[in-house]
Amino acid sequence: MKTVVGMFDDLSDAHEVVEDLMDAGFTRDDVSLVARDRASEYGTFLDEDVDDVDNEVAESTATGAVAGGAIGGLAGLLVGLGALTIPGIGPVVAAGPIVAALTGAGIGAAAGGIFGALVGWGIPETEAELYAEGVRRGAIIVAVRAPENRVERAVEIMADYDPVDIQRRSSYWREEGWARYDPNAEPLTADQIDQELSRYDRYSAQSDVDYGEYEEEEYGYDEGQYDTLEPSFRHHYETNYRTSDYAYNQHQPAYRYGYDLATDYHYRDRTWDEVEPEARRRWEEVNEGTWEEFKESIRHGWEELKRTLS
Repeated sequence: MKTVVGMFDDLSDAHEVVEDLMDAGFTRDDVSLVARDRASEYGTFLDEDVDDVDNEVAESTATGAVAGGAIGGLAGLLVGLGALTIPGIGPVVAAGPIVAALTGAGIGAAAGGIFGALVGWGIPETEAELYAEGVRRGAIIVAVRAPENRVERAVEIMADYDPVDIQRRSSYWREEGWARYDPNAEPLTADQIDQELSRYDRYSAQSDVDYGEYEEEEYGYDEGQYDTLEPSFRHHYETNYRTSDYAYNQHQPAYRYGYDLATDYHYRDRTWDEVEPEARRRWEEVNEGTWEEFKESIRHGWEELKRTLS
């Protein structure tokens, strides 16, 4: 099984995605949704049939009408739709199997958080934190677990509704100083989220349809592939760095980092020149060694896996 993830700025779009997934034969037990309830408008509709939503509310605000229709429709499609509060994010509505990973002991408060739930489904930490931060800033994520022969169909459905380009979106955050998802951060207010979402033009041209496709238990490649390639990494070290100031075990994380880059969906089909700026930034955020000292080891890890897959 693989997990396909899409992020959306509009609840009605996410609802349509879920509805199309159901129509395409995906089961209620395999589809999850998490939406930040930024103005607490979603939770008010959870216990009501959409046909019974107060007419005055529905008529007085478009938001109320959309929220009532979308939530009412989701309640009929997904299992376990309910409201809870996640530290660092605030109130959300969630549905599907992800709820079990978010809640503990039936207390209605997030135990592991969205980040932990997504990582548990095999999504790399670097991607899971982007989706978690996206929800914190008001977006909605839809995730579906699909067998290998149905992944492409899930991707097509996500693509029909212009999912957020998570890499481009996160680049805006980084320009403002954001470094990583912080589960202890102060939740944003409704006004802050409205301001956040107003900055993005959802209809701007995007370079690629953005979705995440991940192995449920792993990142998409057998761990044994790394073990198979490690002799090549050691040979590269002996040839180029044996007399340097760094032992092999100090270069090994660089080879592994390059290998992991090549397994990452968002970089897999790009050239090294296209990948290097972002790879460098991510490396320097969490590693003490300079990029110049380790970049050739990183590139070798990248190129060796790419070569084996070609």
